[in-house]
Amino acid sequence: MVDGRLKALPLLSVTQKKNGSWGNEDSEWNTFLVVHALKNKKDL
Repeated sequence: MVDGRLKALPLLSVTQKKNGSWGNEDSEWNTFLVVHALKNKKDL
């Protein structure tokens, strides 16, 4: 089984905007969700 973190991390770096946020709409909320998920996975 492949670790889900290994799949998600490259995608996060590709989809992150130059200002450090994610998402076109509600980027503050989307960025919060990304950071919160990484924190819960102990990757942050």
